[in-house]
Amino acid sequence: MGEARLEGSDSFRGQRMTVRFQNENLIAFRDDDVVAMVPDLITIVERDSGMAITTERLRYGLRVVVLGMPCDEKWRTPEGIALGGPRHFGYDLDFVAVEHLVADVAGSTTPSH
Repeated sequence: MGEARLEGSDSFRGQRMTVRFQNENLIAFRDDDVVAMVPDLITIVERDSGMAITTERLRYGLRVVVLGMPCDEKWRTPEGIALGGPRHFGYDLDFVAVEHLVADVAGSTTPSH
């Protein structure tokens, strides 16, 4: 259980990404805006190789990219969200699909934590 705090580079310079995890990545914030949450997938990969980085392999100085991807539709049903959504992991947030969160960040109207 923990969180990774990332500093943006290139076009993201000056922004921060926080990824909270509990064995798996659960929720990602860009600055104070939620940009991805379970049950959608949040994956951290090495910037140059594209190789996935597990939570235990994260360390200072890595150049990474955080990817948010839609999960299988069955996880987006009420039953799926109850089993693997943000409230299941203790977050007081209703599930919002990653594609809606990313669109909202572009329009600056996302839920914050």
